[in-house]
Amino acid sequence: MSARIDLTGQKFGRLTVIEPHGHSKNGNQRWLCQCKCGNMKVVDGYRLRHGTTLSCGCLRNEVSRYHLLTNEKTREQIGCIESLKSTWHPKSTDLRSANKSGVTGVNFDTFQNKWIARLYWKGSYRLNRSFRNKGDAIQARLDCEKQYLD
Repeated sequence: MSARIDLTGQKFGRLTVIEPHGHSKNGNQRWLCQCKCGNMKVVDGYRLRHGTTLSCGCLRNEVSRYHLLTNEKTREQIGCIESLKSTWHPKSTDLRSANKSGVTGVNFDTFQNKWIARLYWKGSYRLNRSFRNKGDAIQARLDCEKQYLD
């Protein structure tokens, strides 16, 4: 096992190393750092030494903001509510190209040797059941669509 490289007091980008802060799952030393903006962040020593992590995240925000505001096409759209409207939204009833059953939300699970009916709506599954019969799975999906999508 090699000796730990002491990074205390060293600067990496906007980060100044304060003290050791345990180890990562891969065994690398982690360090508590203070960013130039005042935030504290724990960073893997490897990422510090190789320049992968340079700030607490504030640098990325500033660069993104700069690119957003200097892009002329983007600046033209700021405040335009029409640009937020889309002409097409995928629906829970749209058939995916990988679908083999011909019915959205119904597929065959070869491991269980059963048909699975699913409906994911507003962040959670409203239907996630298995059936021996394809027709039962289709009917369950249609019933769930009537309840949540109509």
